[in-house]
Amino acid sequence: MMKIFFFIILLLLFTKISTQTVPCDHPIYCQGELLNIIQMSSIFNDSKTFVDMPLKFPPNIILEKFQNLSDHSISSLNSFLTENFLPAGSEVLSTKPVDWHPNPKFLTEINNEDLKNWGSKIHAIWLDLFRVFDHNLSCSECFSSLKSPKPFIVPGGRFREYYYWDNLWIVEGLLVSEMLETSLDIVENLLDMIEKYGFVWNGARLYYSKRSQPPVISLMIFEIYQEISKGNSSKALNLLEKSYDLLLREYNFWMKEKRCNIVNISKELMDLNCYKGFSEMPRPESYKEDQLLAEKSQKINSSIFREIIAGAETGWDFSSRFFEDFQNMTTINVSRMIPVDLNAILYKVEVTLSEISKILNRKKDELFFREQSQLRKKTMMEILFDERTSQWRDADIENLNKNPNFYLSNFIPLWAFDNIDDVQINEIIGKIDQIQKNFIGGIPTSLKNSSQQWDFPNVWPPLQDFIIFGLNKRDDKYAKKVAFELAQKYIDNAFCGWSFSEAKMGKGAMFEKYNSLIIGVSGSGGEYEAQEGFGWSNGVALKILKHFGKELRRPSCDTIKIE
Repeated sequence: MMKIFFFIILLLLFTKISTQTVPCDHPIYCQGELLNIIQMSSIFNDSKTFVDMPLKFPPNIILEKFQNLSDHSISSLNSFLTENFLPAGSEVLSTKPVDWHPNPKFLTEINNEDLKNWGSKIHAIWLDLFRVFDHNLSCSECFSSLKSPKPFIVPGGRFREYYYWDNLWIVEGLLVSEMLETSLDIVENLLDMIEKYGFVWNGARLYYSKRSQPPVISLMIFEIYQEISKGNSSKALNLLEKSYDLLLREYNFWMKEKRCNIVNISKELMDLNCYKGFSEMPRPESYKEDQLLAEKSQKINSSIFREIIAGAETGWDFSSRFFEDFQNMTTINVSRMIPVDLNAILYKVEVTLSEISKILNRKKDELFFREQSQLRKKTMMEILFDERTSQWRDADIENLNKNPNFYLSNFIPLWAFDNIDDVQINEIIGKIDQIQKNFIGGIPTSLKNSSQQWDFPNVWPPLQDFIIFGLNKRDDKYAKKVAFELAQKYIDNAFCGWSFSEAKMGKGAMFEKYNSLIIGVSGSGGEYEAQEGFGWSNGVALKILKHFGKELRRPSCDTIKIE
């Protein structure tokens, strides 16, 4: 009873903000005839380009000019854009972090000199990705980017703003680089979003207002707290105190807006969480792509647009994992699935909030979140765990049928859970080992080649991180052996990709995603070309170099030829 009572108190204490109350209503960046005409005209190869262009004049003036256009030919539209818009990202300025220094301690822990030199170059990439928004170029309504109180790290490439879950691996990499102040700036921007909107948006643009991403800010803040507490306990405690209510507010949002409402569930279990989309329009930054997909689909437009938004919210945009036929995006149906990874992350959030509550001496909160985490874990084991194949699987909300296919998300609870039955652990580790032996470049996201970027043969850094460090934290020699093998494969891929880029173009590059079959090659598929930068790729590489630097060998990079 106390648990139920406390949850009701939570709901009452914190503002009930629905995604419906923070619509993207900008008349140019989010909706309207101008957006439709420009995006469907294919003036830009990437739909994101237009909605990242600041306005030279207030929206009403530009809309009036648009209405007075004599025609919508490509030449007329190009002239109109030149006259009324600044280049995409004009308000995004490079700046320098105050806490970067050239010789962080982790470099001394890397035995191989080539890997040490490479680690130093990755550490220096933060200087290339540090940004600030400058909204002094035009009027207050002339930008799609959000007013953010602090500078930030961009992922790289086409991504000119910061993104929610990318920041977990960026912050972890920054902590390896001993950049505490920059890490604090990042979480301050995210906390500012929660204060204004009730949750963290997918990214720092108006057109992302209808969706979030996996909720990881509690994890970021606790990691920063642990790092600060090594030298300044009062400053560390202050971070928890000033962020605590906002972390509860975000948790409340997820528990209110993103619950699965499972029908066939016993009273001893809990409703798990799902991704849900609330927009019934194309994504502004992928407007044409969504419109064309809707024309091919058998679904009602409003329905497929909601599912696309939910798919973007997963961070896996997009994957056969959420397609009804496991192949074609026209069958996307995200909201019917109970996702393993989201619930594993929320379990970790609940454990972390319990720890934070304990530190702040909030005993009722500590007990509540501990009970919530235990109940979630029990429910996940009963509903999502597949004993026959030793992995967790997404399940259908209506009948709880499990997704029969392999996706790397099937093993993310290994990262979230500290304690699992020993027999199950051995079987789970064996299954991961069996799969990883087939791939030279790391475990692919899936074994389905759907042409989507979160499918075969792509290797995504955040998923490798979940598995590597989920295994490595086990007090088990076999788990640590597999963790190291996967860590080496990630370093092989990233190091060789850098080396090949350096030889071909004179400058090394980190890729957003990699290929599981050929090391040193960028991943492919999806709506846009593979991007360089790259925030989370850097963060994962730095973490691996720090934790495994004494053992890692220099990759040979002789498996492919440089063209």
